[in-house]
Amino acid sequence: MIFEYFHNTKITEYSLNHIGQINISIDNKEINKKQTLFYYVNHQYSLHDDLKLSTKSLISKYLESFLSQRDYNDTILSINILLESFAIELDSDIIKSQFVTLTPKSLLKLLIPLYFIEDEQANEYDLSYDEIIIVQLKMIEFISRDIEMTVFCLIEIPELTQAIKECIQQLNQCIVIVILTSSQVLLEFKDIYYMSNIIIDCSDDELIYETFLSKGVCTLKEAKQIMQDIVNKEYQKQQLSITKNI
Repeated sequence: MIFEYFHNTKITEYSLNHIGQINISIDNKEINKKQTLFYYVNHQYSLHDDLKLSTKSLISKYLESFLSQRDYNDTILSINILLESFAIELDSDIIKSQFVTLTPKSLLKLLIPLYFIEDEQANEYDLSYDEIIIVQLKMIEFISRDIEMTVFCLIEIPELTQAIKECIQQLNQCIVIVILTSSQVLLEFKDIYYMSNIIIDCSDDELIYETFLSKGVCTLKEAKQIMQDIVNKEYQKQQLSITKNI
């Protein structure tokens, strides 16, 4: 549903009748899709394909953000001045020439990006599980630094490791949802959305209490402890979602 929302997929009659209109809101405020960059991070990411700099390429947006830094303004201006002078030299009695003014985005058409590890060209098959996730997260973190748009990051991974968790914590300018199957690290109880035979937002005390009330639980403290025990015993087996809204 998140993909359908951000990719502006035309809603089908079946979806409308059985699911309804899709909206994503944070603190009861609907996210403006036109003002939001959406990125999907997963362990099947193809570095080879992304280096082709397609329209939705993460590397393409990363390089555009990189070239848009103030440090490169003078360099790009100098290139445009040189091209303007070169165009004058190309003038003839019949044809006058003019180069397109280069911008960070148009410069991408001249780039052939390559991925290197320790000065040696590499691809995704040379990366570990952690590295293939982290390289995506680092690019998204850079993109989100100086941008007025909202960055929404959906991360779907089999296992959360300490290294990946530390990178996720650096995405402090993003709205992040992590869907995982297992975790090597302990998770904050309030940040877990538990999805198994029961579906519970662990930050919702009222929902937790109502869920276990029918099972003879009398207090919220008892209900939260039961839920905590379920998470602690089974978080390596079940599907969890960690949400982080900043």
